[in-house]
Amino acid sequence: MEESVGIPIRELLSREKGGQVKRLEIQGGDISWEYQVKNGGFDIKLHWKGIIFRWDDQTHRGNVAVNLDTLSVRDTFLYMVNLPSFGQMITGKLAKIME
Repeated sequence: MEESVGIPIRELLSREKGGQVKRLEIQGGDISWEYQVKNGGFDIKLHWKGIIFRWDDQTHRGNVAVNLDTLSVRDTFLYMVNLPSFGQMITGKLAKIME
Protein backbone atom coordinates (compact mmCIF):
# COMPACT_ATOMS: atom_id res chain seq x y z
CA MET A 1 0.00 0.00 0.00
CA GLU A 2 2.88 2.33 0.77
CA GLU A 3 4.42 1.76 -2.67
CA SER A 4 1.11 1.76 -4.57
CA VAL A 5 -0.54 4.81 -3.04
CA GLY A 6 1.51 6.60 -0.39
CA ILE A 7 4.84 7.11 -2.15
CA PRO A 8 3.47 8.22 -5.57
CA ILE A 9 1.17 10.82 -4.00
CA ARG A 10 3.85 12.05 -1.59
CA GLU A 11 6.29 12.47 -4.51
CA LEU A 12 3.67 14.38 -6.51
CA LEU A 13 2.98 16.72 -3.60
CA SER A 14 6.69 17.36 -3.03
CA ARG A 15 7.02 18.52 -6.68
CA GLU A 16 3.99 20.80 -6.56
CA LYS A 17 4.34 24.36 -5.31
CA GLY A 18 1.86 26.20 -3.14
CA GLY A 19 -0.31 23.24 -2.12
CA GLN A 20 -3.51 24.83 -3.41
CA VAL A 21 -5.65 21.69 -3.19
CA LYS A 22 -6.56 20.96 0.43
CA ARG A 23 -9.62 18.73 -0.04
CA LEU A 24 -10.96 16.92 -3.07
CA GLU A 25 -13.69 14.34 -3.70
CA ILE A 26 -13.98 12.49 -7.01
CA GLN A 27 -16.81 10.15 -8.07
CA GLY A 28 -16.49 8.10 -11.24
CA GLY A 29 -18.47 4.96 -11.94
CA ASP A 30 -17.83 2.22 -9.37
CA ILE A 31 -14.98 4.10 -7.77
CA SER A 32 -14.84 7.22 -5.63
CA TRP A 33 -12.04 8.72 -3.63
CA GLU A 34 -11.36 11.56 -1.25
CA TYR A 35 -8.10 13.43 -0.69
CA GLN A 36 -7.49 15.74 2.24
CA VAL A 37 -4.38 17.55 3.49
CA LYS A 38 -3.86 17.12 7.23
CA ASN A 39 -1.03 18.48 9.42
CA GLY A 40 1.74 18.23 6.84
CA GLY A 41 0.50 14.91 5.46
CA PHE A 42 -2.58 13.69 3.67
CA ASP A 43 -5.43 11.21 3.91
CA ILE A 44 -6.82 9.22 1.00
CA LYS A 45 -10.05 7.25 1.12
CA LEU A 46 -10.76 5.00 -1.84
CA HIS A 47 -14.21 3.39 -2.18
CA TRP A 48 -14.79 0.53 -4.61
CA LYS A 49 -17.63 -2.04 -4.53
CA GLY A 50 -18.14 -1.86 -0.78
CA ILE A 51 -14.42 -1.94 0.00
CA ILE A 52 -12.96 1.17 1.59
CA PHE A 53 -9.20 1.70 1.67
CA ARG A 54 -7.86 4.53 3.82
CA TRP A 55 -4.27 5.77 3.71
CA ASP A 56 -2.94 7.93 6.55
CA ASP A 57 0.30 9.57 5.44
CA GLN A 58 1.28 10.66 8.95
CA THR A 59 1.46 7.09 10.23
CA HIS A 60 2.36 5.61 6.80
CA ARG A 61 -0.36 3.03 7.30
CA GLY A 62 -3.31 1.91 5.31
CA ASN A 63 -6.36 0.04 6.41
CA VAL A 64 -9.21 -1.64 4.63
CA ALA A 65 -12.84 -1.75 5.76
CA VAL A 66 -15.52 -3.85 4.12
CA ASN A 67 -19.21 -4.56 4.39
CA LEU A 68 -19.13 -8.26 5.25
CA ASP A 69 -22.66 -8.75 3.88
CA THR A 70 -21.60 -7.76 0.37
CA LEU A 71 -17.94 -8.80 0.40
CA SER A 72 -16.87 -11.34 -2.18
CA VAL A 73 -13.50 -13.04 -2.48
CA ARG A 74 -13.36 -12.09 -6.15
CA ASP A 75 -13.85 -8.36 -5.47
CA THR A 76 -11.30 -8.43 -2.66
CA PHE A 77 -8.74 -10.08 -4.94
CA LEU A 78 -9.45 -7.63 -7.78
CA TYR A 79 -9.16 -4.71 -5.38
CA MET A 80 -5.73 -5.80 -4.16
CA VAL A 81 -4.51 -6.53 -7.69
CA ASN A 82 -5.76 -3.16 -8.94
CA LEU A 83 -4.50 -1.09 -6.01
CA PRO A 84 -1.37 0.06 -7.95
CA SER A 85 -3.53 1.23 -10.87
CA PHE A 86 -5.90 2.99 -8.43
CA GLY A 87 -2.85 4.80 -7.01
CA GLN A 88 -1.77 5.81 -10.52
CA MET A 89 -5.29 7.05 -11.29
CA ILE A 90 -5.39 9.18 -8.13
CA THR A 91 -1.91 10.58 -8.77
CA GLY A 92 -2.78 11.38 -12.40
CA LYS A 93 -5.98 13.22 -11.47
CA LEU A 94 -4.28 15.15 -8.68
CA ALA A 95 -1.45 16.18 -11.03
CA LYS A 96 -3.95 17.51 -13.60
CA ILE A 97 -5.90 19.45 -10.98
CA MET A 98 -2.79 20.90 -9.34
CA GLU A 99 -1.29 22.21 -12.61
